[in-house]
Amino acid sequence: MISTNAPEVDWYAGTVFRPEGYVLDALVVALADEEPAAVRPTNGYGHAYEIRREGRRCALLSGGGQHEFPHVVGTGSDAPAVARLARSWPHRVSRVDVCVDTEDAGAYGTLREDLLRVARAAGTNVREILNPIDTRAGRTLYVGSPKSQHMARLYEKGKQLPEENRPDWVRWELQLKPEKDRKDWAAKASALDLLGAAEWSRAFVSQAFGIDPDRPPVRSRRVSDLDGALDACASQYGGRFLELVALHGGDLELFALDLLGRVSK
Repeated sequence: MISTNAPEVDWYAGTVFRPEGYVLDALVVALADEEPAAVRPTNGYGHAYEIRREGRRCALLSGGGQHEFPHVVGTGSDAPAVARLARSWPHRVSRVDVCVDTEDAGAYGTLREDLLRVARAAGTNVREILNPIDTRAGRTLYVGSPKSQHMARLYEKGKQLPEENRPDWVRWELQLKPEKDRKDWAAKASALDLLGAAEWSRAFVSQAFGIDPDRPPVRSRRVSDLDGALDACASQYGGRFLELVALHGGDLELFALDLLGRVSK
């Protein structure tokens, strides 16, 4: 059995259902030591800001344009803090990566064989990248498709970062871009349970590391007519609903009674 650290979030991105100014202020207070820096927006947003600490980006906030609500991204060592903030608000996850590290000698070779057996049994696509000019740069074994909900990487991180002086450092990282019926689960699941989002990842980490994530909820084959109608309503009028909640001082019971009263009129 290969020894590892506890699973950690390494990337967290999602749309937050709070006013942009509120989210920006919270990110700055929690993470920054300098003023936000405007950067070029992408993905149909009207503007974007880097939240900065010690001269580097620790989060990215995008807002406006084609989108009603802001979108926040945290990566690397900043991802856990961004995830904690996002999870304190209503939000929808667009991507979350979770990883485990080991520095056991020869771990890549051992884990590679375990992973190939699991992927072969699951019928999952696998490909390995190796620099043919400099084999010391380390290997990366990919599982799954970049276009799918789940993709994972097993890689020799220590060889890719020689300045860290950790030559045996190997990382297993699962990338999840949850589909509609997994978004609520992804916004609440622990880092450990996120490792089990894909059945083949759950089998691999159990076999290789002795980690046993809970199973995610069973994926529904289709969204019911009621769910579809409610999703469309929330997408179109979500901002107005939040305004009404604010008018009632955050009291959800009063909000519901007011909303139902308007339906009956």
